[in-house]
Amino acid sequence: MQLLYNIAGIIIVILIIPMFMVRAVREKGFVERIRQSMGFFPEHTLDKVEKKDCIWVHAASVGEIVATSPLIKEFRREFPKSPILVSVVTTSGYEMANRIIKDADAIIYFPLDLPWLAGHVLRRIRPRVFLPVETELWPNFLRTARKIHVPVMMVNGRISDKSVKQYKHLHSLLRDMIGTVKLFAMQSPIDAEYIMRLGAPKELVTVTGNTKFDQTYTDVSPEEKQRIIEEMGLTENDGIFLAGSTHRGEEEPVLQAFKAVRKTHPHARLVIAPRELLRTTEVVHLCRKAGFTVTTRTKLQHEVPQGEDIVILDTIGELGKVYSIGDVVFVGGSLVPHGGHNILEPAAHGKAIIVGSHMFNFKDTYALFKNRDACLTVKNGAELATEVTRLFDEPEHRHRMEEETRAIVRENKGASRKSAVLLRQMLDAYESSPENRHHVRSTQKITNFQTYFIDLVHSKEVDGFFPNIIMGILYVFSLIYGMLVNIKLAGYRCGIFKKAKLDCFVISLGNVTVGGTGKTPTAQRLAREGIDPDFFEQIRRASFGATLRALNSFENIAISMADGYFRGFDALRFPEAYASIEKADVERFLRENLTDSRRAISIIEPKKEG
Repeated sequence: MQLLYNIAGIIIVILIIPMFMVRAVREKGFVERIRQSMGFFPEHTLDKVEKKDCIWVHAASVGEIVATSPLIKEFRREFPKSPILVSVVTTSGYEMANRIIKDADAIIYFPLDLPWLAGHVLRRIRPRVFLPVETELWPNFLRTARKIHVPVMMVNGRISDKSVKQYKHLHSLLRDMIGTVKLFAMQSPIDAEYIMRLGAPKELVTVTGNTKFDQTYTDVSPEEKQRIIEEMGLTENDGIFLAGSTHRGEEEPVLQAFKAVRKTHPHARLVIAPRELLRTTEVVHLCRKAGFTVTTRTKLQHEVPQGEDIVILDTIGELGKVYSIGDVVFVGGSLVPHGGHNILEPAAHGKAIIVGSHMFNFKDTYALFKNRDACLTVKNGAELATEVTRLFDEPEHRHRMEEETRAIVRENKGASRKSAVLLRQMLDAYESSPENRHHVRSTQKITNFQTYFIDLVHSKEVDGFFPNIIMGILYVFSLIYGMLVNIKLAGYRCGIFKKAKLDCFVISLGNVTVGGTGKTPTAQRLAREGIDPDFFEQIRRASFGATLRALNSFENIAISMADGYFRGFDALRFPEAYASIEKADVERFLRENLTDSRRAISIIEPKKEG
């Protein structure tokens, strides 16, 4: 079966080369996608994760990326020492990942699952763990993972009816893939049942919930919501009907429903977000044929809105936020037998949601909302028109649905945290087992003396004869070093050494006069691992106290107020500034600024006479 799979894969790649050539010319970013899919990654990207015990999270496209976003935040909290790598398959997924996942150290395209290529890429990166999101199982990749002892854990696992039927035909290939996965963290009991039906051992399957309940990238403030409405030319309306992720055959019923709404709400507006952006021209034609004026989101970025009846959302990655402006939301892929789309994005905004009867790809989520009357189901265009009109005409009914939706979202948060805890437990068990200890990678070993000494010095407890000897030696050297520094400082105080004041602000890490004290690795450590919460509060209080004590000096007050005047801030409002600083702000600053490209060594030499 594996041989047949590989032969089929090679044949398919050869056959689609002409299509790739066409897409490379027409589609922005497609060339880079193909380069990376063939294993040619940017060196500066891989440098951050290659052989550094990274956590590799693989999400196919936009939907999986949305589910991945809160996972990455929890993995960063749980594993501060491990870099995080995110891989995608589609161009839209890549753009979405770069937009909403800020905590990842690197984002790449997933390599083609060809036998030599998948193995080469995996051996090159050699992650600490591989985490496919939902049902991203690739035979060659997983086979190599098993050979080189990279554990695999499925996160936010989801299996549709269609996938169950398709996977059953793979037989030995499926058994091989399932046998590689160490833990299955599934979205729902239905998904757990499906994965066990495919061969997953019951003791390795657990239900964590859907991480999309935890996503926050779609959070929209009232100001941002108003900005979106203005940009899309929807300011004057009797309500906004939004149809998201529509497929061919669904726009006509949506337009029929919109006509019905317009009879009682003549200034109602419609936003349609086609699932496939290539269908934009087709959808525009359908709207005009129905007698409506229409424009697109991309046109409105360059043109002044003319109060069109309908706006087509033809941009990537915006729908999650644009759902916030809808008063009534229809989620597509459900009036046609596609299986529906996830309703959690509009649910996150507390919207009244309508779907068609074909929701078999999201059975559990759909049942959760339907059973609590937070989601209406229609069978055809006539029923869609009836329900949309009723929600517009009866705002109290709509508001009740909105409240129930918000309640469901609140009750189901926490899947991402559960997944992070499970990952920690799985890795602890895997890496501590006798048969796997010698496979534990470099971050659990002494990779070099510098890393070892830094970890030793920062440890709160030192155990063992050899580490105590080292700490004793280091302590003696610290006394000598301290003595020399005090002598030098005394020289400055007595005027033996000259002082110079720089005309710029200086951030100093450690002692600026003596090299080799570990300033650079300390800066790297802060950027990589973050700041201890207690230490952060200590530093903030100390800095605030120093600023407060400076108010005892008239000279300091005068200098601060003058500096504030020319720089545009009120120096006496520093308590508010200190209160607003969060640990996450400091960590983000460190990650963005303490990089290789922003570090330099300065050597100041005395001016030579003549």
